[in-house]
Amino acid sequence: MSASTSFSRLSLALLTLVLAVIFFLAVNVMAGSSLRLARLDLTEDHLHTLSPGTINTLSKLKEPVKLRLYYSARVATALPRFRTFGQHVQNLLAEYKVLAGSKLIVEIVDPEPFSATEDEAAQLGLRGVPTESGETFYFGLVGTNQVDGREVIPYLALDRENFIEYDLTRLIANLNRAKKPLVGVMTDLPLAFGPGGMMAAMRGQSRPYVIYEELAKQFEIKSVPTSSDVIDADINVLLLAHPAGLAPATQFALDQFVLRGGRLIVMVDPFSELGTASGRGPGGGQVAESSNLATLFAKWGVEMDAKQFVADRKNAQQVMFTDQGQQRQMGYLAWLHLTDAAFDKSDVAIGQFKSINMGSVGALKPMANATTKFIPLIKSSDDASLITTEKIATNPDPVGLNRDFKPSGETYTLAARVTGAVETAFPDGKPKTDNAAKAPVPEKAMSPKPEDFLKKSAGPINVVIIADTDFLDDKFWVQTADLMGQRVVVPSADNGSFVLGLVDNMTGSGDLIGLRARPPVSRPFTLVDNMRRHAEERFLTEEKRLQDLLAETEKHLSELNVKGRVTDGAQPLSPAQLEEVAKFQKQRSDTRLALREVQRKLRADIDRLDGNLKLINIVLVPVLLAIFAIFLSVFQSRQRRARMAQLKLADRSA
Repeated sequence: MSASTSFSRLSLALLTLVLAVIFFLAVNVMAGSSLRLARLDLTEDHLHTLSPGTINTLSKLKEPVKLRLYYSARVATALPRFRTFGQHVQNLLAEYKVLAGSKLIVEIVDPEPFSATEDEAAQLGLRGVPTESGETFYFGLVGTNQVDGREVIPYLALDRENFIEYDLTRLIANLNRAKKPLVGVMTDLPLAFGPGGMMAAMRGQSRPYVIYEELAKQFEIKSVPTSSDVIDADINVLLLAHPAGLAPATQFALDQFVLRGGRLIVMVDPFSELGTASGRGPGGGQVAESSNLATLFAKWGVEMDAKQFVADRKNAQQVMFTDQGQQRQMGYLAWLHLTDAAFDKSDVAIGQFKSINMGSVGALKPMANATTKFIPLIKSSDDASLITTEKIATNPDPVGLNRDFKPSGETYTLAARVTGAVETAFPDGKPKTDNAAKAPVPEKAMSPKPEDFLKKSAGPINVVIIADTDFLDDKFWVQTADLMGQRVVVPSADNGSFVLGLVDNMTGSGDLIGLRARPPVSRPFTLVDNMRRHAEERFLTEEKRLQDLLAETEKHLSELNVKGRVTDGAQPLSPAQLEEVAKFQKQRSDTRLALREVQRKLRADIDRLDGNLKLINIVLVPVLLAIFAIFLSVFQSRQRRARMAQLKLADRSA
């Protein structure tokens, strides 16, 4: 091989390398412009794929919305979990920005200690959390629109990591609305005051139920007294909770509201634990333990037995209770933990949720010859039956309920949509009030002209019926904690999201419906966890044996020491006893050494697995990639040589 040939090959190799670098840079430049919106999410739960509700919300932005994320990046370097969460939030906002374009302005602000930005963050209502180093950590979001609207998330807590997309999208949706939808709330339950009712709230001993606070954040709330005989036409959705003993005039107002196209969400209950614990309602009267709306339900083609609740053994919540002085755990048939198998997957208001907790729920069923369409939203399992509320009204007995339980084999509807054309439940018009009935009537008075009212619906009615009120109670779906004077809410079930999504859906906007709690960004190592659990089981068994042996050895030594005391005339130990003491002392030392060895081996398998994982990630994967690259290079080189040989052969033939 001549020197010129070697030089030409070297030049060709260098030229190939230069062209490869140019090609690599060109591909990146082209990808940055033409593939700017392209995304590929290979995570199991699509952690980095935005929900349809978010995409729709961003596409409907009318005017620019500005988001300022106040994130103490330097302080977060010492807080690994917050550093990971902070990066996730920034990546999420970058995705929002890509989809919204110029309609969304995103700024990341690092409020350095004692700086003007830190003062600005505090003035905007953001919460600074002190760290162990003495510095203050800020992690909050401020959103503004073009008409001086402002939405603030004071602190993005780690406990809300799963709900971050919902929180961000809801903030943007609120800023994009010219006016919040008006939601009427008609109830005698103290939702606006919290446990203890109005009196406890006035003493500063209570706060509103979380569901009410969440509704007030997203919608404009208007309280509608349960004695009302007119429902304002400007109310978009009416939330009716626990309608016990409503006057005929009030039921007529509800009838007319629904007939003229008003959206109604009604919650009835055969036994409302929330109601019985509330004491007196806003009007001063005792809150009834059960509620129904039989007169209106009959016209809407629905019925519910107000004296029976659904007991569901498969979906029973596990509770701790005292039975004959002992703590026991058992499924309480009256409290249900319903998972996604119980929900209608085709309904946007319920299909995406994972769990809802309910208590002493009634059973809804369609009536024969109904003119409406009855669509179940939530159903029990077939391992269920109906039980009278007397069984749980005074002294609930989980053991007795389970012992006497006999499943019917049927599934029961716990919540349903009702739609279709209906007629009024009051064909004679508005019922007269008691005062009007007692008023004197002049002898020559002419028959009054009936008031104008709807005798049938203007179109299909839109009603959702839920046979429970207890699922509104905080204890059924949230855990709360106080952080620097701010109540941090951590949902354990989707009760609140269900109500908010349902109200949002009934107002005519379904963009937030698709948003749900996402799995955490950090995924558990199930193999490592299983190995740890098995190792702990082995450790605990061996530890128990060694501790028992050590206790027995200590007991023998103690007895021998007592015998060996010279005081009180006791004789000194004999040589045999001294030998026995030495034997037990050695046994004690050996046992302690074995116990430490067991403790040392507890993590041996886990550490070995950790080392193997590091070896695979650091060494094996790069080696495999390198081998693949070499194989590909050799294969391509052989193909090129084969093509060159074919071309030379063709030239010679020509």
